[in-house]
Amino acid sequence: MATSPHQVSPIISEGAFRFARPNASEKERLAILSAAALAFFEFGYNHTTVDEIADRLGASKGQVYHYYRSKSDILFDIQQCTTEWYWGAVAPIASCGHPCDERIWLMARQHALMTVTNVSFARVTLFATGVHNYRTEAQHRAHSAISVRRKEYENLFVSAITEGVANGLFRDVDPSLATKALLGVLNWVAYWYSPGNDTPEKQEAISIEFANYVVSGLGDSVRVPFSLDHRCDVSGDSSPSDPLSHS
Repeated sequence: MATSPHQVSPIISEGAFRFARPNASEKERLAILSAAALAFFEFGYNHTTVDEIADRLGASKGQVYHYYRSKSDILFDIQQCTTEWYWGAVAPIASCGHPCDERIWLMARQHALMTVTNVSFARVTLFATGVHNYRTEAQHRAHSAISVRRKEYENLFVSAITEGVANGLFRDVDPSLATKALLGVLNWVAYWYSPGNDTPEKQEAISIEFANYVVSGLGDSVRVPFSLDHRCDVSGDSSPSDPLSHS
């Protein structure tokens, strides 16, 4: 199967492919999700056909249906995999030992970097998760599980901001509202960013600029930018050049 120029990072927890048929390898499932995410990104979910997904794969429509029963099942696996990918990359930073202002900066920078390097997955997931587009009971349960996971992810930022307010690093903000503002700015990147010929260095610069912007708004005592530090686990810094090459 051919691969898409917008790839998903392999930071995916076991069991994330809840809707794929059991006879597909992880590489094959990721290839389908990658092609579908790019098609949904360009044409919208409703205007994308399974034929379009198959064409992007360099495969037949029958091959797609061999791994997934429906286009909506593909959409749910895109949401689930992307949600777990964000969690797997940011949660280790949230629990590292850095001061909360540096930690929140690293989290924001990581969130922005994952978005610009996998913008098709990010945009499709952000749009679809808030829509009750499930058609089966299994999809209904998955929608609820994704919503819970997204709330847990949001709480990583709430906790860091709460800590910063308590120790005087941040202004006396409402941590929940501040988190919604912070993630709102970072998530909006998925709606306007188009990768074009951007280099990894350019994408890194974008992620740092947005991290500087959202964190500096938390308080006058916050000094940005921070530097990336090997002591903090940021193993999900960027997608590998060929993320579908792993088995």
